[in-house]
Order: sequence, then C-alpha cells, then structure tokens
Amino acid sequence: MEEKYFKFKPEMNPYDLTALTTMCGGDPSFMRDFIQLFIDTTPPNLESMKEYRQNKKWVEVGEILHKIKPTVELFGMNHIITEIKLAERAGRYGHDLDQMDSWLDHIVPQLEEALAALKEEVKKYG
Repeated sequence: MEEKYFKFKPEMNPYDLTALTTMCGGDPSFMRDFIQLFIDTTPPNLESMKEYRQNKKWVEVGEILHKIKPTVELFGMNHIITEIKLAERAGRYGHDLDQMDSWLDHIVPQLEEALAALKEEVKKYG
C-alpha cells in the first residue's frame, strides 16, 4: 500500500515553532507557557489514547486526537497532522478502523519524540 502522508525523516526536527512564534509575537514568556502546556497535557492524553486503543474504544481515541490536533498544527508537526486527521475521523465516525493501528503506530512515537525535544526547548525560554 502506498503511503499518502508525509514521511518523517530522523534528521528532521519533530516540531517547528514558526507559527507559535508568530502567534506569540516572539514573546519568550508566552512561548514558554504554550510549550509548557504541551509538556503538561500531552502525557496524560497519550496514556488515555493508549488505553483506549488497547480496548478498541475508537470514538474516544478520535476525541483525544481532535483535542490535540490544534496544538500539533501550532507546533508545526506537519509530518503527523495528516494521520491525526485521518485517525480522528476514523475513530469518531467508525470508518477505516482497519488503519487505526498503523496510524497510531506512527503518531504516538512522533508525539513522544516531540515531547522529549520540547522539554529541552522550553529551557531556552527561562
């Protein structure tokens, strides 16, 4: 099956803060707050998503993906946004569920990598 989504390459940064910088007007304090919010909210969302996935509660997985999608877009995680949108719709509307595991196998580790990198990034903002 041909992949129709953006393929992440290991040498790429797992996020791009251009949109966040623009939204925050370059204010380091404001940026730090947004990054910290991502750091604080992502782990519980990932844990819930993993639990729902294990129990095949796809509607709930879709709801979590819907909730994190704006932040993923704001943080320039373009390499996973298409899959997030596809998995969100699949979960919420019950179609293409046979693809969910494949999508989540890509989304979850990429979010975890971005989370780890952003924990270092936030230190730059004091």
